[in-house]
Formats: sequence, C-alpha cells, structure tokens
Amino acid sequence: MDDLKVRDEINMTAADSELGELDSTLFGALRKLQHACEVHAKRGGLPGGLTPTKQMILQMLHVEGRLTASQLSQRVSLSAATLSGMLERMSEQGWLTRERDELDKRRHWLCISPAGQALLSDAPPLLPPGLLAGLAALPSWERHAVTAALLRLAAFCDTP
Repeated sequence: MDDLKVRDEINMTAADSELGELDSTLFGALRKLQHACEVHAKRGGLPGGLTPTKQMILQMLHVEGRLTASQLSQRVSLSAATLSGMLERMSEQGWLTRERDELDKRRHWLCISPAGQALLSDAPPLLPPGLLAGLAALPSWERHAVTAALLRLAAFCDTP
C-alpha cells in the first residue's frame, strides 16, 4: 500500500513538473501570437476606424447572414456589455442594421449593411501575412489539427 502511495506521488510530481515547463512554453507561444496579431493590426491601417474586433464582428455577420446579439456575443467571445456598446457605435457608423423579428417582436437580428460589406472588402486579413503563409503551406489535415488544438485551448479558458 505504501509503494502505491509513493508511486502516485512520484507520478504527480512528474506531471506537475511537466505542466510547469509546458506553462511557460505555451504562454510564450500564445504571447508571440498575440503580439504578432497586435503589430499586424497596427501596421495594417484598417480603413475607416475599423478595429480587429469590429472586423471580426462584421465577418461573422457576413458569414452567418444574421445573428442575435447573444449569438454574436458567444461567437466572438465578448461579454454582452462590451458587445452592446460596440454594436451601438457600429450601427451609428452605418456598418450594421438591426431588424425586428416578425414572429417575436422582442428579438432583434443584426445584419451587415452594404457600407459594412464595403468596409470589410477593403480590410486586410485579420492574421499576419507570415502566419497565413505558414498555414497555407501546411497540408489540409495539419491546418485542421492546428485549428482544433487552438480551439481546444481556448475552450479551456472557459472552464472555471
């Protein structure tokens, strides 16, 4: 019985040590990605006051056609409060429209406007060119594996 406890403690210590090494390695990699995206966004000279977050919102509305604010909040990982103010400004700028649902008058649909569509078509990609080129050079299965791994890591952030 004592041997079992000792082996469990050794295994836990090895796992803790491995996680400690992984912690700094992953943090460094994530920080490098974040920095590259921030530099790209600043250099990119996004048109008309567009920010990367607003661009992501417009892209989501372009792809989905229409979404409610709560659906959009989940898809772009923004709190309802943060998104609300952003949507108000984007609506004032004419980049999106709000349409009342015909069946449920309490529900409003968000849609990209023609002005938002034009702005989006002039905007550079969200990701830095080097990152896009690197991903494009990978075989399809590996691009999907990288995407799946990043989505999985992001999902861990939602866990309390």
